[in-house]
Amino acid sequence: MFRLFRALGLRHLPIVNDTNEVVGMVTRKDLARYRVWRHQGRIGVEELLISKEI
Repeated sequence: MFRLFRALGLRHLPIVNDTNEVVGMVTRKDLARYRVWRHQGRIGVEELLISKEI
């Protein structure tokens, strides 16, 4: 999904159900909180801790 955001320059992506009703919204910022990792044939997702303090 992140590749889609980058390739098309998207900032928001609506999520729809089987009847094409909008049930949610994913933003680029939502995806930035996670990192996918691959190691020895295994794949996982890790949530990054992001501080709001500068």
